[in-house]
Amino acid sequence: MLSAPPVTYELKGKRLLTKARICLRRVLHLALHAKLTKDPALVARAAAEMAAVADFADWNPAHFLDTAEFTTALAYGYDWLYDELDPGLKTKIVDAVVSKALRPGLAEGFQRSCWCATNSKGCPAAGRCGGPCSRGPRSP
Repeated sequence: MLSAPPVTYELKGKRLLTKARICLRRVLHLALHAKLTKDPALVARAAAEMAAVADFADWNPAHFLDTAEFTTALAYGYDWLYDELDPGLKTKIVDAVVSKALRPGLAEGFQRSCWCATNSKGCPAAGRCGGPCSRGPRSP
């Protein structure tokens, strides 16, 4: 995982879900391991993953499960590695969560099509809860 490059924006059909799940798995493993071992290489690698995803143009809000998984990854990484993250990256992560997840998720009509009417409610719900937690006192 340390030698693998960060995920890239690559739709598979209409989905970005594969990339979102890779990112989520990497950030969870790297951040937890970094928290337990205090290894700066693990922090740096998790930070690189989060920075790459924060730079994406979007998190595919047309398939909100993709968006929710990226949001969950960044929310956990931000929380678990908060003390080790560069202030600039913290701002980038918060801005990405707000612009790529919270705002699209609150857009008119979006709740009906992607929030309530699908059988994939759990992860979007978790992403919507974790995202605001990562932004602290700032508002969208």
